[in-house]
Amino acid sequence: MFDKARVLGYAKDNPVEDVSRVKVPASNITPYTDDDVSLIFNELERREREGRDDRSTVAWGVYKELFYCMFYTGMRVSDAIKLSWEHVGDLKFATINIRQTKTSKYAQIRIPTAFVERLHSLQKRKQLQGHATIKGLIYVNTNGSPVEYQHLDRAIRIVLKSIGLNKKSPIHSFRHTVAKRLLDAKMPVHEVANQLGDTVETIVRNYVRPTVPSRALVDAAFEVGSRTGHANMQETVVLEVVRETTETPHESQKTLMAKGF
Repeated sequence: MFDKARVLGYAKDNPVEDVSRVKVPASNITPYTDDDVSLIFNELERREREGRDDRSTVAWGVYKELFYCMFYTGMRVSDAIKLSWEHVGDLKFATINIRQTKTSKYAQIRIPTAFVERLHSLQKRKQLQGHATIKGLIYVNTNGSPVEYQHLDRAIRIVLKSIGLNKKSPIHSFRHTVAKRLLDAKMPVHEVANQLGDTVETIVRNYVRPTVPSRALVDAAFEVGSRTGHANMQETVVLEVVRETTETPHESQKTLMAKGF
């Protein structure tokens, strides 16, 4: 509006030209539910077993493992595709140490035991195939090169269509799923930010939904013993209130009152 006024000669400049726009989170990207996750990986397992040929079964197996990686870590797809054995080390500390593709910043990601076990299984499979040293990319396509994003995106859309699920951004929904799980587990926001390689501001803006805390949590913040249950308008306590009366100006009368909280 101000730009148009300037063009038409009604204003010399745009007074809000240097004001930064408020970042709006991506819309309609929602986490997967537990049922969704179960259906997705069951379908991936089926396609790996029943592929039309050897190349197909190998490809679906790689896609499945990549989706497990994103489900357990919340990594961006660009980082998951480029994940190497050097990034995970010997898995003794259950961490991934990477330089993020998007931000160029180093990140240390703590990985759950279930994913550590999957990586151990992949390592054993590599060793059975005759690899003396485990190095290079963890996830490669049938010709040994990195998996391409468009192939991975097509794979998840095929899976979702097969199970009757519709998502605006099916790959990015894995990241939202991880963020929700970590926050629901009461992990501090700054730790969630570190785990996902994001800023606290981004985590709050994109993944945190304001809710009314329980009385127990608020009391705990001030080291006060909490009553059983949550606060509500039906809860009452008896308070002893001192009230001056005109009949007894020098003495206080004690009256019991029920007050709602």
